[in-house]
Amino acid sequence: MAQVGQCATQPQSDAAATHNPAALAGAQAAVRVGLTGLLHGPTWRFAGPCDGCLSPRKPAATRALSAGWAGPLHRRVGLGVAVSTATQSLVRIVDLDPRRPHHPLVSGGAGQFAVHAGVGVGVASWLSLGLGAVVHAQVGSDLALALDATTREVRQSDVVIELGPKVSALAGATVRLPAGVRLALTWRDATGISYRIPADLRVDGVAAARLLVSHLAHRSPMRLTLATGLERPSWGVEAGVRFARWRQLVRELSPHFSSDVGGLWVDSAGLGDVLDIQGSPGGDGRLRDTWSPAVAGHWRAGPALTLRWGWRWRPTPLPAATAAAALLGNDRHELGAGLALHVDTWTVRVAGQLHVHQRRATTSSLVTSHGGASVVGSVDLRRRF
Repeated sequence: MAQVGQCATQPQSDAAATHNPAALAGAQAAVRVGLTGLLHGPTWRFAGPCDGCLSPRKPAATRALSAGWAGPLHRRVGLGVAVSTATQSLVRIVDLDPRRPHHPLVSGGAGQFAVHAGVGVGVASWLSLGLGAVVHAQVGSDLALALDATTREVRQSDVVIELGPKVSALAGATVRLPAGVRLALTWRDATGISYRIPADLRVDGVAAARLLVSHLAHRSPMRLTLATGLERPSWGVEAGVRFARWRQLVRELSPHFSSDVGGLWVDSAGLGDVLDIQGSPGGDGRLRDTWSPAVAGHWRAGPALTLRWGWRWRPTPLPAATAAAALLGNDRHELGAGLALHVDTWTVRVAGQLHVHQRRATTSSLVTSHGGASVVGSVDLRRRF
């Protein structure tokens, strides 16, 4: 948290299952529990009254619980597992109309239920390799409803709702050079929370409709991170750059709808083809790939205290908002700081981040510019064995 995710070269515990599984090689046995809070404070400048415009929606605050374990399986093999979930719900999908000004990339992805697992192997004294997996949820459902217009009775009512896993891969490598220098390369596959909601509606002798809503929400692109670090007995520093391939994701940032409508009354009125619709309500994101540099470090002020800090520049992949697609995205600075208190085998860590969103102009009919800040805080307890 304090190092804004820039810790790929450093020896880690269960956090390596999220950042670089190669760092799990020879991991020390430890268990951790923690609490994280995320609060958004966007600011908007309005063009004035706008007939028919949808009001902006602020990203929801999030509270998340996390737990993790790491330990050695062999002298050169380590395993790590980390689990996180929002306190409000295990899975929450927010897909708003693209004409409503909102922040689609921060409107609910944080704090979703996720499991990270990884294994690291020390191939040589100077090289470690790691593989991992990230498990998110995907939601599916099915609805079949049949009505009798004559008797006004429900002839059929079948509902199926299921929650399944969606797995993406993670891989990493760490190279240890003389004088405490380390190099790290990590790759993480694209992921997201997908949902598919079909519905069959039928009124006997009148009309029948097949509706479908589907989307990949809270998406995260394929990411490639290259980092270098220097470790000394009392301090360490790391710098890196992260490439995010946003263009490989689906271009539409809003749900996909399709309808197939027929039946005696509909066909006789010549409306069958008219009501067969496919598409989205707009919002072609034209996402662009991004490069995100970062630098972080730590200082062991004494046997009982470690201080950490970090900075990251995170550009947005979204274009400027328009009247048809009021999707708001800001380039931002992420500043982090924290401390760790060590007592025997116990460690308490407190950290925070400040995200400064640079103000950005739009051609939207309602919001002329947007900016603001977000605050993240965390506290966790860790014990070594």
